[in-house]
Amino acid sequence: MDTFTPNLLQVESIRGVDTGRSTVFTKDHDAESIVLFVGIPHKNMLSENDQFRCIVTESVEDAKKVMSELQHIFKKVPSAIIYRLDSAYESALSEWDTFFARHQFLCSIPFFMYCDKGFEALRSLVARHSFIDDVITKDAWHQLGSKIAIVSKLKRMRTFPVYKSSAI
Repeated sequence: MDTFTPNLLQVESIRGVDTGRSTVFTKDHDAESIVLFVGIPHKNMLSENDQFRCIVTESVEDAKKVMSELQHIFKKVPSAIIYRLDSAYESALSEWDTFFARHQFLCSIPFFMYCDKGFEALRSLVARHSFIDDVITKDAWHQLGSKIAIVSKLKRMRTFPVYKSSAI
């Protein structure tokens, strides 16, 4: 992540084992939705949905760096953030809490937790962290585009409420 050219964003692709390759997004991807996936995706996850580009990072710290680069270079934010539940989820969710408290304008980005199973057990976790919009599983991955659209609309309505003027 140390070298940049004017129209390229170079993001290290961290997928379990570091292959040394990078994913490069050129400026013409502005019209496409970008999903930030934090964690290790399952084997065919990224090829199963072609509605968006997926940037994969291993940690919350890497995700914050990528979001900063997207804002500064492309003047955009991800369409959604997906955090894959892992053994260090408590500290990771605390990091996200702190991050969203410092960057209030990013609270309108849909935030999903991804888990393989145990969906019902996560309800209390979602209740404790207000930035988590929903929990998704591998089975719902193909519906992610419509889920992002719905949650985005609801979050924008909460963030920027519509005020009706009274009729005279």
